[in-house]
Amino acid sequence: MAEFVSTLAYPAGRVFISYLVRDADRALYNYSTGSFDEGVFLSDLQGAAREPYRIPYEERAPGSYSWQLTTDTLQSGDYSYQSRELSNEVEYDNVKVETFKVIEGAVQSSDVDLRIETLPGLTLFIYLKQLSTGLFFKEADSSFSYLDLSGAAVAVREPYRIAYRENTPGEYSLTLDANLFDNGNYEVFTYQLSNNVELQAGLPAVIQIQDNREQVGVIFDTVAISESTGGEDNLRYITSANQGVSGAKVVVYLAADYDQGNFDSPFGSTLTRPDGRWTDPIRVPAGRTYKVTFQKEGHYGPDVQEVVV
Repeated sequence: MAEFVSTLAYPAGRVFISYLVRDADRALYNYSTGSFDEGVFLSDLQGAAREPYRIPYEERAPGSYSWQLTTDTLQSGDYSYQSRELSNEVEYDNVKVETFKVIEGAVQSSDVDLRIETLPGLTLFIYLKQLSTGLFFKEADSSFSYLDLSGAAVAVREPYRIAYRENTPGEYSLTLDANLFDNGNYEVFTYQLSNNVELQAGLPAVIQIQDNREQVGVIFDTVAISESTGGEDNLRYITSANQGVSGAKVVVYLAADYDQGNFDSPFGSTLTRPDGRWTDPIRVPAGRTYKVTFQKEGHYGPDVQEVVV
């Protein structure tokens, strides 16, 4: 039996619903009958008339919501749905908008699959950061925008959460559509939601997207590059007089990409502090050669240094 699953990670005790449309003829899925109603449009339905078409999310663990749809009998083609919170019969803005494709009853797998094996009954989700821009992926409209991951309030962070599904006790999976992402490198931050408090679960990981496909999967074997990689202050940015350069941009590239003039896929960037040391380390896959560039436009650089980690 083939099925499609939608997941959300939000604080416990809330109510979420979805509306599903068959893109070919814009027929609206009737949850009460399990069929698609042609000529019925959500914009024309008000109040109680919407109830048969609402697909309810089930809160399977505190803060972990999901619904599933059997696709064996669905026509081949694209299907789109929009998910929103429902409170006192008031529908709020979309928290998720997604399209999936069905071919001969089977859901066509997206290109990026993340999996975790750990304790059962957890609410797990990720934040996804595009390393070339420093922006985070917002699932509701498939856009990238600024997020202060360390300081943003919960209400600001929620739209950026992408939820895992617990398939069997202790086995979790998450699927992303690589067609939504430009070529480049992306950093995955995994969190657990416990009593409505976010707890970071493990170290960040890196995925690489090229031509709408994941190149090497999630790279859990990563190391941090900092100013002391290769020795104390080896990559500290200083002047010829041994003074730290403040506010210079530090960017880390795979050496092969840099040598070929491919500057679209850095593994991350940071700035230097007044002493020339880095504001933040940059995580990269272990066992490879990298080029680290330094530049304070109009003042210093660009300078390049090669490291092997």
